[in-house]
Amino acid sequence: MDGPVLTPYLIASVAYLTLVVALARATLSPPQARLTLLAAAVHLPAAAFAPLLEPSYWAPLRTGDVRLGLEDVLITAAVASWAWFLVALRFDGRLGAPVPVRDAFRRSLLPGGAVIAGYLALWSAGADPMTALIATCFVGAVVGCARRPELVPLAAWGALALAVVWTALVALTFALAPAFVHEWNLAGAWGRRLLGVPLGEIVWAGVFGAFWPTFLGHVFRVPLHAGAHAGDSMGEVTGP
Repeated sequence: MDGPVLTPYLIASVAYLTLVVALARATLSPPQARLTLLAAAVHLPAAAFAPLLEPSYWAPLRTGDVRLGLEDVLITAAVASWAWFLVALRFDGRLGAPVPVRDAFRRSLLPGGAVIAGYLALWSAGADPMTALIATCFVGAVVGCARRPELVPLAAWGALALAVVWTALVALTFALAPAFVHEWNLAGAWGRRLLGVPLGEIVWAGVFGAFWPTFLGHVFRVPLHAGAHAGDSMGEVTGP
């Protein structure tokens, strides 16, 4: 196939995923380190919709010059892992073990399908693809918090933490590969840069950081215990 062998998109995707997996294994309890990986697996179907963001939001170069590539799969896994890792890092001592994987994937079908359907409905109606994505994640976060109010602290922390960390990661990537930023549509609605990073990346990270912990909290029925001490996974369960 024609096209570059190693693109900034591929290198960044590999680096982001490798870093978060290493950090999860080094810092989290075994159940939460495992859930960080499972978070990536649950999010993988979203990779199929990555091309819908083109060219209005960005037009990335992929290895082999394909429409949907390995980069999309890796970055989809990476963002989901980071979103859960940052929450688990803060709340590990209060998070219980998730339900079995088979039950979790079964439970993901209805809410996951609803999120995808909502996004596709907005996109089909002519909404800007990135705006549609941000709006869908925002609604998902609100619904998730309404269903399990005890997860609101996870959503709030996730929004702040992922926005900060993702902005730093992308800014560092641009520092190492300055031309990469021009693969975004900098003249578009979400292309204006803040701290050198397209605004869409920052806003999306904040909204996704709120949505993903509530989604996983439902799918995996992760209990949030009352105890606040690190490493203490026992205590009274505050939610279903």
